[in-house]
Amino acid sequence: MTMGMSLTILLVLVLPFSINSAAQSDQPIGSEWIYNYTDETVGITFSGKWTYSCERITSTSLGGTDREVVEYRSVLSATASISPHMSGNVKGEMSEMGIEYYDLETDDLVGYVYNNALTLDATVAGVGSLSISSAERNETYYMPPGGTGTEPSTIYPGDTWQKSYMKHSKTLGHNGDEYFSEESTFNVTISYEFIGFETVSVPAGDFDCVNVRMVTSDGFEEEAWYSYDILNYVRVTDTTGQAEIMTYELDSYVLAHESAEPVGTVSNLFLTMFFIFIAATIIAVIYASMIFRGKKPPEFETLQAESPEKDIYRP
Repeated sequence: MTMGMSLTILLVLVLPFSINSAAQSDQPIGSEWIYNYTDETVGITFSGKWTYSCERITSTSLGGTDREVVEYRSVLSATASISPHMSGNVKGEMSEMGIEYYDLETDDLVGYVYNNALTLDATVAGVGSLSISSAERNETYYMPPGGTGTEPSTIYPGDTWQKSYMKHSKTLGHNGDEYFSEESTFNVTISYEFIGFETVSVPAGDFDCVNVRMVTSDGFEEEAWYSYDILNYVRVTDTTGQAEIMTYELDSYVLAHESAEPVGTVSNLFLTMFFIFIAATIIAVIYASMIFRGKKPPEFETLQAESPEKDIYRP
């Protein structure tokens, strides 16, 4: 189980389609996409809603450099149940709030801040019992934004390429009464494949999509279907090394330049895919590493005041 985070995965960082330049000149400020979210692992399923929105053009010094950025936000709320064909008792909730910043000129991911919380009491037949009360704040920036490596100037079905990203992360939070705080800098290499074109049916309707697959050097896999019509993903499926499966399906959306009425259920192809990737990775890491160590760090109070405005990692 993990706390969810992000669609931007392949696209804003990888595919140099014409949509990339379009997003630079016409940011979908005020647009919102709502997804049905499911997270399945070890006999337990979390299900709920994941909302992703393009908020504003602002500035940030995340990573030590001042720059103009486009701000995207996400909110996840999900509850736990026993997975189909399993028996037992489960009670739990998962919540997450995130902010991501993309360079206004290049669309490159600059960094993100996420707060998430998880409570779970479960007994699953054939698996065992599990009790979790944890929360975490993660602040990450990329060096340099956008990573290194060269994607093809023109992409055709079957084409593959790689890019590498260096990330610096600061994480703090608690698991029960135990507090932890840590910083890390690490590299991840992502392999991309442009699978082709496909018409996809989701609760929001039928959409003609671009299908892209991504695999990271640490075992995370994602497949996404992007629609130019709504400037965002229609469906995303993530699989972690622990055989955890997370799925996002578009339920409704509102485009800023259209009616304020939700259309059955926008961001650039690249921005969104990487954003979902981030969210999903954070969730997976949280659930897979519930045994935290350490005590309350001295900077805990300081970080609590930073954005997002509402911190939910503290008990």
